[in-house]
Amino acid sequence: MYRRSCLILFILFLVIFNSNGQSYHTHHYDENTESTNNKIYQQVKQVQSEGIIFGNIELSKQFQTVKSPIPHVDEWIEISDFKNQLTKLMSEKNSSLTLQLPIYKGVELKLDLIQVDLFAEGFSVKTQDGYSAGYKPGLYYRGVLSGNSNSIVTMSIFDSEIYGMISIDDLNLIIQPSTIDHNKLILFDEKTSKQMRQWNV
Repeated sequence: MYRRSCLILFILFLVIFNSNGQSYHTHHYDENTESTNNKIYQQVKQVQSEGIIFGNIELSKQFQTVKSPIPHVDEWIEISDFKNQLTKLMSEKNSSLTLQLPIYKGVELKLDLIQVDLFAEGFSVKTQDGYSAGYKPGLYYRGVLSGNSNSIVTMSIFDSEIYGMISIDDLNLIIQPSTIDHNKLILFDEKTSKQMRQWNV
């Protein structure tokens, strides 16, 4: 589980920062005058201006806020009944979409996302012994909180899992599977992640 989590984290950083990762809507911007998050915001706005439809997907209606779920963590949101939506996304392979997550501490998480292609055809992951790691590519998106040019979002979607990071204002949110209950996702502020790693969540 640890190796897989490290691989997913690496992919999330690639989605944001790898300039070779090609968007399915390719546009060119001045590398010297725009910050990373502003460039992504401009990409999203450009795609929207072209009339590309952003299909609206609500990840799940089943979620709850859990207070003090583990020591030293104030709260997180547990999300259930989401796997059918992930299967649908994997099947449809939307080049752009608006993903709705549960509200977190009063912040509406409506995410405008565009798909990016990170890997060359035939990409595979091997162990140090040369064996295939059995990695099945997913769908990779980057984007912004809807209408917020100072935000940045990255999402990696798989058949039954989703990993993502959302940076907005003073929040750095993470969404990932819970290893406590494989049928749930957890949404939490990155500030608590050090304590959470100690509890293998």
